[in-house]
Amino acid sequence: MTSKTKREFVASFIKEAENLDIMKRYPYLLDWLRDSLINPKNGNLWIAIQQSEDFFEEIENTISSFINEEEVIYCNKAMEYLRDYDTCLDYALEEAQELGYETKDLNAELLATLSLQSKLREAIIPLIDELKEEASY
Repeated sequence: MTSKTKREFVASFIKEAENLDIMKRYPYLLDWLRDSLINPKNGNLWIAIQQSEDFFEEIENTISSFINEEEVIYCNKAMEYLRDYDTCLDYALEEAQELGYETKDLNAELLATLSLQSKLREAIIPLIDELKEEASY
């Protein structure tokens, strides 16, 4: 790892995440990232990151868990999300297919949730990969 500390890598990650369009729509995700990854008073996650041999894997697993818990609830919010971010349902249907959903199981809330989760992963994971690359120099 380069001379950057783990805390500096996390700060770089947060700064990059702040520039993502999807994060501007969901500012509470940034708040969660800041609170969970930077604030050592929140204990468990920061301790796990500090003690982890694979620092980036720990961050990626934590963020993936958080993304998997994200949901779009209420049909009107789901329709609004899909209209604004996945009009053609590309992300949602691809994710549904990968997860083995059948057409009869799909509804607006599920499709919006799958789309949101997919877009969050698509935005966040490359940031972690960039930091990994930077750390390996």
